[in-house]
Amino acid sequence: LDLATGSGVIAMVAAKAGVQEVIATDINIRSRKFIEMNNQINSLSVKFIETNLFGKIKRSFDKITINPPFMPAPRSTFPLHAQGGAFGVENVVKPFFEKCWQYVNKGGCIQGIFHSFANQKHDTVLNTLRHYIPHGWSYSIKHVFPVRNLPIELYLTSFAEEDGYKRWVQVIKKRKFAHMRFYMLTIR
Repeated sequence: LDLATGSGVIAMVAAKAGVQEVIATDINIRSRKFIEMNNQINSLSVKFIETNLFGKIKRSFDKITINPPFMPAPRSTFPLHAQGGAFGVENVVKPFFEKCWQYVNKGGCIQGIFHSFANQKHDTVLNTLRHYIPHGWSYSIKHVFPVRNLPIELYLTSFAEEDGYKRWVQVIKKRKFAHMRFYMLTIR
């Protein structure tokens, strides 16, 4: 199951690697066209379901992947496919971690790519995961950006012209976030 599939690249890679059944989902109906075109170009049969996360999912899977809209940004800065909320976890990441456990088979795996605000004591995505991860599950992190802890100023200033920027930065600074992190989580 590939949630928030967007263009379908993760679903297509899984199908090309030999996964017998791949289901791609997205809230954005445009993703259906991407899946249909990629199926035709690559001679694959990835199924598409238009849904918000697990809304129309009725069963469990051996593997769940997600590349969610998780960009932390001032309100309404990004279009739907990128907006993750003020801290990047409110819109999709938190709801995903609340429910994903009931949709993965015993012995299965969850993988996702995330952006996270962090300091020495707090990481927005990891703290959200730790709140919801069931007993007996574990996770590993692979940083996918050349610098593990990107200085948060480099990230925040890219939104300086956006509405709500000053208010948003005040909240970020109040929480004493110092870094932006980009990583892949594997959860088993």
